[in-house]
Amino acid sequence: MGLRLLPKASGWTSEPVFIEVQRSVYSSNKRISEYEFKVEEVQQRIPLILGEREIEVLHRLIYGNSMRAIGKHMKLSSTMIFRARKNVLNQMIKKWKATFFSRDLISSITVQVIRKR
Repeated sequence: MGLRLLPKASGWTSEPVFIEVQRSVYSSNKRISEYEFKVEEVQQRIPLILGEREIEVLHRLIYGNSMRAIGKHMKLSSTMIFRARKNVLNQMIKKWKATFFSRDLISSITVQVIRKR
């Protein structure tokens, strides 16, 4: 009984496997970059939030805590946490729109003044 050798592999790495690996790596990187963008947008709007409760809820949501965990930590009901989150979103949206539109208004007024001269 001699030593048996296994057949040698021939050819290249399977194309479907290689393509699938590339696709999954690309799609996960794309998703990660989308998440990073969203987190940066939220972090830029943190100064717009009024109220300690809302700020604490926002920070805990960013860290990934669940509504129940936040409520338990802050000794509040989950309903109060949902309301605080809703207030955070409303404050961010209203103040962002106000600053955005006021900037546009100011820039359009300055352009009109410059054109009249």
